[in-house]
Amino acid sequence: MYASPSDLAIFFNWQTKITNFSFPDIVVDKVVYDCTDFLAEHPGGERIIKSFAGAECSWQFWRFHGKREMEEFGRPLRVGRTEGMVNKYKEPVRYVGLRRLGDDAWD
Repeated sequence: MYASPSDLAIFFNWQTKITNFSFPDIVVDKVVYDCTDFLAEHPGGERIIKSFAGAECSWQFWRFHGKREMEEFGRPLRVGRTEGMVNKYKEPVRYVGLRRLGDDAWD
């Protein structure tokens, strides 16, 4: 069972405890980001961020973004930390470094 945002505590300013998210907060690696002012700027569109509002979306974030994007755009959006959130989508297996096995010829 997954915890809902209202069941979790967010520690804003790393000290003050609140019990619910504001829209459209997202969580990446236990850090809460307030994306309100970034929605219109997001290259992938508002819909992506809104679809993860109030949710943990670490693996989805890292599939499309790197450290540079996080430092440039994410740092100013940080509003706190949270614990206990579980991504509602299981991360698919990533296959890296596969090589051909056997003959690829179709007879």
